[in-house]
Amino acid sequence: MKPNTIIVDEPTTGQDAQQSIEIMNFLRRLKEEEDRTIIIVTHIIPIIQQYCDRVICLKHGQELIEGSPREVFDQPDTLAESAVQASQITRFSYELDTQFPDIHRPYLTVEEAVQDFQSATKKQ
Repeated sequence: MKPNTIIVDEPTTGQDAQQSIEIMNFLRRLKEEEDRTIIIVTHIIPIIQQYCDRVICLKHGQELIEGSPREVFDQPDTLAESAVQASQITRFSYELDTQFPDIHRPYLTVEEAVQDFQSATKKQ
């Protein structure tokens, strides 16, 4: 039996960092290689930002915001209503945005921030 849709609830809870990466990479392979839909219920924001294609953020069981991770995390005021706190690097990009409007907000990973800073320094 190979279901088309798999729902996992907090798949990395209680796992160390390496095991969490292995679990998420396994789920990604299921999605990509076997064309399955994977629904992940989680409160771990870096997982959402790194592994998910679509995000639905709820408030009291009702949809508050939906979109790609970039679309969702580019709306900090709406996110705050749901009590979801963006990752440190994303919050850092919100702060930078007030002083440097040309940055590519929001950063979802540290690698994105580093790449953006390297590009900015090469332009100078």
